Amino acid sequence: MKDLQNDMQVLVNKIKAPSIFYIPRKLVAKLSKKDTDNLTKIGFLDTMFIINTSGVNKPITNANELLNLFEKEKILTSNIFQLLVLKTKLEKATFHYLLEEYLKELVSWLGVLDVVRVDAKVDLHYYKPYFQSYLDMQYNHLKNHKTEINQKFGHWKTEFEIGRIFNDPNFKLPKRRQKENLSSNKIDNGKIAPIKGATQPAKIIKRKSKPLLISDTDADAYLLKTVFNVNFNNINVVECEK
Repeated sequence: MKDLQNDMQVLVNKIKAPSIFYIPRKLVAKLSKKDTDNLTKIGFLDTMFIINTSGVNKPITNANELLNLFEKEKILTSNIFQLLVLKTKLEKATFHYLLEEYLKELVSWLGVLDVVRVDAKVDLHYYKPYFQSYLDMQYNHLKNHKTEINQKFGHWKTEFEIGRIFNDPNFKLPKRRQKENLSSNKIDNGKIAPIKGATQPAKIIKRKSKPLLISDTDADAYLLKTVFNVNFNNINVVECEK
């Protein structure tokens, strides 16, 4: 069990590291004016932070630190590989639990990065234009990662959940039948080819549903809680000595 927790923690840490972020101003609006002023004085609200590949978060002091984000895609790909390995080693119920926890963390951090990339221009007094390309890149890497997770494990996850409902651990979804590819001028199995000039029924355009993300408020709260361990009920900000 301890090994499983370690495996899960390593995977979860790689979702966030490396990443860049800041604390959105609308988040601290919940605090008192005095607390907000104190955070502003120490530069907390105008600082872009980085979680480096070692999992340490610190203010960005050198643009070269942003180059760590180019490792993000490779790191997320290694997570896919590790999940596939664990899927073969763990019992179904155990792996399902791990996958659920991983997806929760992924969706939460994806929501945080979405808020950060959208509001950075407005919130950060010391905003640098080159920040935006990195903010967008890390968000897109995570978004693509979520899509790949669904492609690799979505079918398995659905089978497991339905099988659990029906108490059938060997439940399998029926395979999809491949669509027949009929040319317009060929008669097959008694089907008549369409007549030239005949009116064809309008095609139904399927709209892709947008990925479900957490709300801005939830993303902000998640950011402070998981990264800075801020407790809104008992905030004590100490001004730095000049």
